[in-house]
Amino acid sequence: MASSKKVGYVSDIEGNYDYWRKYVEYSDVLVAEGSNVLLRDNCHFVCGGDVCDRGAGDIRVLRELLALKKLYPQRVHFVLGNRDINKLRLPAALHPSVLSQTPDVYWFDNSSQTGGNDYSLDNRANRLKWILLFTMGSPLSFECRRKELEILGLPSDDDSVADSYLKLIMPGGELFEYIRLGCMAVLIEDTLYVHGGLPDDFVGFVPPTRGGISQYYTDVHEWVREVNKFARSELDDFQNNIDSFLNSLSALDNAAVKIWDSESGYGHAQPGSRLIQCGMGSSGRDNGKNPTVIYTSYLLNGSPVWPSDRATEWLARGGVTKLVVGHQPMGDSPLILTSPGGLNVISADTCYSKGVQYLVSDLSRSISLPSPPVSSLPESKSPPSTTEEKWTTYHSFATEHGVIPRDTSDPWIAVDTRASRCISEICIVLDNEDGPFHVCTDERHDFDATPKRTRVSVKGVLSEGSAYQFTYPDEAGADALVGKKTVDNWIVKARGIHFPSSETTSPEYVQLGMSRSRDFKSKVIPLTEVLKMPLVNSWEEPPK
Repeated sequence: MASSKKVGYVSDIEGNYDYWRKYVEYSDVLVAEGSNVLLRDNCHFVCGGDVCDRGAGDIRVLRELLALKKLYPQRVHFVLGNRDINKLRLPAALHPSVLSQTPDVYWFDNSSQTGGNDYSLDNRANRLKWILLFTMGSPLSFECRRKELEILGLPSDDDSVADSYLKLIMPGGELFEYIRLGCMAVLIEDTLYVHGGLPDDFVGFVPPTRGGISQYYTDVHEWVREVNKFARSELDDFQNNIDSFLNSLSALDNAAVKIWDSESGYGHAQPGSRLIQCGMGSSGRDNGKNPTVIYTSYLLNGSPVWPSDRATEWLARGGVTKLVVGHQPMGDSPLILTSPGGLNVISADTCYSKGVQYLVSDLSRSISLPSPPVSSLPESKSPPSTTEEKWTTYHSFATEHGVIPRDTSDPWIAVDTRASRCISEICIVLDNEDGPFHVCTDERHDFDATPKRTRVSVKGVLSEGSAYQFTYPDEAGADALVGKKTVDNWIVKARGIHFPSSETTSPEYVQLGMSRSRDFKSKVIPLTEVLKMPLVNSWEEPPK
């Protein structure tokens, strides 16, 4: 009999090298052999995007991912995230002709939000700090990169840090290679992987390439191939034309220089800018909604948002029953939801796991939980309101508290938000089937019949130290409670939690979760008590 085959998934590593190596050690599909990372036989691995930005490991994580892809080119898949794609902006944004201008990006209402030419922003390193701080949500990334260069034994002065950012994204650089080898969508059997989600306005939609027009496709498989060809075309455009575009900027009068950052749109001449646009949440200065599978999510102000009937039905016609995404933080464990149309959405970004607050309920007082983590983000203080405050805060925390301050009085500044104990892996499992997985990207289309049905296997460690493991659903359908919610709006996130006990059989506990923006709360209670509760599907109104 054939053995089970697995597709392992991790997303939003965000430059955290320690987390990446911990995932490798924990994974059911990857194997660590010294400094090398290997892939188990009959398995695939999907990296869900957002590889860089918030830790001192961008270069090393990228190198190990690329080495893994080189060893297993048909079984390792990269999904493109917004934090990967947005670095394509940097060669133009750091060009000398642009540095002489007041910084401007189209999603700011006016230049007063940018701080004008304060802080010597005609200096390349300072302009890069400004870009990371104000436009990429990465206020400590510059200092993180400095730290990584020191770890690698490389020069780490300001100019060297700026050079490393450009070297990584220019053709031949590690981040450019990740994007070149990556996909906007990966389809393996009945499971579609994208970075953020599939909103209504992107169902079947493929953006225009340079000089082209947008297209719509009714077949899911054809859409996957074409949307990835779009991304590949944009990388070819960037590779072939970025040098000539930068040279053209040098020949222009400074007042005539208009890069994509300030103009936006799918019609700009900047190479690769249509892919950059596709990774944005807004379309222009009017802040209109931009169709995207990258910068979107299924959580709005803490409440689940499901794929529309249109998206669910379109995916179902292509045999897709599961949608795996990252991008939006979900606390310290993945969130699994079943849409009204039967599509299973698995959202697996746990990069804000450190701030999860565990509540002790009457039902959990009998067990000895590890001490809850102390949140790094105090609730009382508001974000800095002015450019000067933000800029000063950036420098003071970077210099006084080290690269990644773990305790700060300012919740606006990005700190190390990932709990050191927290880890998770999503595996899509194909049981007892002969033959390889069927895969659809841009260069491959292995499907010769109806996609095989798979199941979801989830395992991990919560931020307070408890391990969990479950399948969704199991053969008896017992895990149908995962993704349900209680009458007071707690969502069942994980089960299979066991604590040391003197009893012959350790009772099982369940994690319930609730969030508001990035304020995550959880509690762990006995499964037997959860089964007594009135539970409803997460899209339904609880009984009064």
